[in-house]
Amino acid sequence: MVACNKVVEFLSVFFLLVACTNTYAQYAVPLPQFEALKRGGFRVYIPVLEDVNRFRFNADKNEDISNFKTGKIYGETSTPVDGVLIIEFKEQLRVGDTINYRMQVIKGILGYRREDLTWTVEKEDLKDEYSPLGPTCRKSSTTVNGKISCIERTILLDEFTGPSIDTNKWTVEHMTLAYEPPTFEFNYYENTNSTRFVRDGVLYLKPIFLDDDNHIRKILDLRNGCTGETETTCYYKPRGIYYSPPVKSARITSKISFKYGKIEIKANLPAGDWIFPIIELQMKDKVSGLSSPKVVIAYARGNDRLVPTNGGGDIGSRVLYAGPVFTYEESGHSSRLKKHVDSIAFHNDFHVYKLEWVPGKMSFYIDGFLYGEVSTAQGFQEFASTAPEAPYDREYVLSLGTAVGGIIDFPDGYVSGDNQKPWHNMERNFLKTFFDGKGEWSRTWNEDHPALQIDYVRVTAV
Repeated sequence: MVACNKVVEFLSVFFLLVACTNTYAQYAVPLPQFEALKRGGFRVYIPVLEDVNRFRFNADKNEDISNFKTGKIYGETSTPVDGVLIIEFKEQLRVGDTINYRMQVIKGILGYRREDLTWTVEKEDLKDEYSPLGPTCRKSSTTVNGKISCIERTILLDEFTGPSIDTNKWTVEHMTLAYEPPTFEFNYYENTNSTRFVRDGVLYLKPIFLDDDNHIRKILDLRNGCTGETETTCYYKPRGIYYSPPVKSARITSKISFKYGKIEIKANLPAGDWIFPIIELQMKDKVSGLSSPKVVIAYARGNDRLVPTNGGGDIGSRVLYAGPVFTYEESGHSSRLKKHVDSIAFHNDFHVYKLEWVPGKMSFYIDGFLYGEVSTAQGFQEFASTAPEAPYDREYVLSLGTAVGGIIDFPDGYVSGDNQKPWHNMERNFLKTFFDGKGEWSRTWNEDHPALQIDYVRVTAV
């Protein structure tokens, strides 16, 4: 009898779960709206109604979709954008294409489905640009690609739900800055699956150490698809102690540029000696040399502990920095940076890093906690004569990546654990010295922990 009751109890729970995830009554699932672009890509969205918290879309193009398998076109979202739940796809659509689909909406804790649905692409469905969403536009301070946006409009959203990076939103960098001032990073950026990949809805931008004496003496040829702006960023021939960089990594840059906005990035910072994250705004029209400004949104070195040899405070993974940087020479490099210290390393878990950039002020947050504000109402040295807020009165792009070493980010005279920093910033053969010290620092690069891991990026007009 006890066993029978257990079976009845199990079946009751089972059929309740089935009912919860396949409910058709009591709530009418709204049909989605479709929009497609002539250049490729389409989006599908439904309005955000009371208690609706997730939208799933499952489809195939020009073929029937199975009731039991995931279609070739699949996406889901729980993030409202301008009053709708919206999913974007990169699929190229043409007049006459048929999208056979089913959809599910989660309302509260219950799931509601609609099946055996079809959308056929008509000529008027193909557009040059997507239509504005949401309520009547209230003009904001934000500009996007030179045009004024609407308050609270989402101007960039990526939840990394696809199998790869959305190249409609991002440029994947393919270049080296190893012999480019001012940073002289010890890595190059390669557009390859090993350094940038999406797994379980998380983007990984991963540095990989190339433990090969032959590699560092080989020509580094990135000319095919190079995103650099000078010859040495695309092609480098080693000479003597001037090695090719011993690390390949990944970096992406937004294709939109904007001025002012709320930037939110949920990320887990990289772990490993002499690694640092790139989560920053860079000026769209760069200034050459040491005065190219940027805004650091989140930065913590990958070294677990990093302390000066003569005594002093830790500047390693438990210290978070953010703020405007308007020159790479001290004191302009760090004078406006804000600092937040924690007892736990910032590479131990995901956090939401946020910058609110409005006319006259930048505010920096972690997980909703405000830890720093910077006034931009006054000019910054050489930019002061051009405009009151210069250089932070113009459009920037968002850059995300992982970098290694260099001559700016790790001061001389510091110890990581028991190991001295293996190179000096002013020596000519810094890449050789760094490579020769691989026995110590490479042991701290474990599995995927050296990667910058990004759950989502959202930029909203203010």
